[in-house]
Amino acid sequence: VTVSGTVNIVRDLSGAIVGIQLITPDGEAYDVAMNGEGEMLKRERGRKVEARGTVSEKDGKKQLDIRSFKAEEAAPFALPEK
Repeated sequence: VTVSGTVNIVRDLSGAIVGIQLITPDGEAYDVAMNGEGEMLKRERGRKVEARGTVSEKDGKKQLDIRSFKAEEAAPFALPEK
């Protein structure tokens, strides 16, 4: 399947990363499996991505095992006009 959404990093009280979620535009949350490609999503915190992989259910939540992903291009930076 292909899932598009914003990368959200989940931290515990000490600030350690305990999970990654992909939040779709309609608010649906997918817990990302913390494996190779899933781990790489840490770099994309707050960015919109399109991820391909397998969805399963774990503890009543949707889990996404990512095989590949593509981050949305960053908006070009423009200096304000004088």
